[in-house]
Amino acid sequence: MFQCPELSHPQLLSKETLAEFTDFMRTVFLFVGLLLLANLGLGSRKNQGEARRYSFRVWIFGILSILGVTTISLIIFNPVGVFTWNLNNDQGKDTRLVKSYLYNQLNSTPDIIFLGSSVSFLIPAQKYAQEFSLSGFNFSVQGGTIVDYFTLSNLSMSRSTNINKPRVIVIEILSPHLTPTFNRIPYYKNYPVEYVQYMPLNFAFKTLSTHLGSFFAASSISEVIFVKSRNLQFSNSHYSSSDGSRERQDPLDPVKDASYKKRLAGTWKALDKQLWCKEPDPGGKDLLREIVALSQQRHISLVFYRPPINKDFYVVLKKDPAHYQRCANKFGQLMKQIQKKNSNVFYVDLSSYTPLSTGGKTLFIDSHHLNSVGTDHLLEALRPTIQAAIAHARSQ
Repeated sequence: MFQCPELSHPQLLSKETLAEFTDFMRTVFLFVGLLLLANLGLGSRKNQGEARRYSFRVWIFGILSILGVTTISLIIFNPVGVFTWNLNNDQGKDTRLVKSYLYNQLNSTPDIIFLGSSVSFLIPAQKYAQEFSLSGFNFSVQGGTIVDYFTLSNLSMSRSTNINKPRVIVIEILSPHLTPTFNRIPYYKNYPVEYVQYMPLNFAFKTLSTHLGSFFAASSISEVIFVKSRNLQFSNSHYSSSDGSRERQDPLDPVKDASYKKRLAGTWKALDKQLWCKEPDPGGKDLLREIVALSQQRHISLVFYRPPINKDFYVVLKKDPAHYQRCANKFGQLMKQIQKKNSNVFYVDLSSYTPLSTGGKTLFIDSHHLNSVGTDHLLEALRPTIQAAIAHARSQ
């Protein structure tokens, strides 16, 4: 049975392993503390002046040793990026680390990059791009927001060259009010620290602060030693594909009515907040324009699209789609203004696209997450726009 991306939160390590690590951590720091105290005890046998100097040297040596070993261990043993170990990972952080790791393993910049939230997890980027004789990568992340799209598009464009660069970046916009955070959860803090240079300045400072706080936490050295000594593998079975796409389940696997209704009930509140607004967020609009400006400089085409919303969502919520239309219209006006000034920008609103939105449990797994069949239909609906974007990029 296909699991809803937002409702499943896989743990990287078992509770038993976490408990073992906790004991290990306490033992390591107890040993370090006893060692320092023993050294200080030796200093007490000297005269007062010498003892003070000896104590100072011991403490400085101890602190520098811990920081030095921790830094070297993190740099050498961490396969994703500096200061990113976290044994008790949640999926919001894990998708960013795994996708970043996969992207850094690529030999060249992908021609088509898909950015989005968990709605886009199932897009088979490489398979789809091959139909155009191009390469692709799925860079969608859990709870993706405009901050993620700015950071990842900036990273992709900045690392590219005139020869080796993306031709098209396809960006899913689930929330028309462009809020920088998803349900007030600051997922953007969970990027590897080396991505700070690609982030908006205010979010970059928060990201640095988070990483520094984690680095100076007492558990950092124990965590690295524990992971390395037991050869624990940091992997995620949900992202087995090298193109970043989520593992696709059998589309013929039926969804039971009870399970489908439960998923609708579990996602409508979050979607309701994502769809309603009086006005798109000013900061979000600025970031959107920054993405466009970067793409113009690099001669890269952008395809923005609103994904389909399950019609059953409105039935369960007992609200008319018109309730959300003001926000959608404001965003549509913004996109028209951007398109008028930028020939490399393409926009498609599929939020109420009937062939998809009326698909119910045959195409959706909840209020807005498409199953593999629905994802294939979505890509077919986007095909003409993506083809036009590819043609425009080739003409530059």
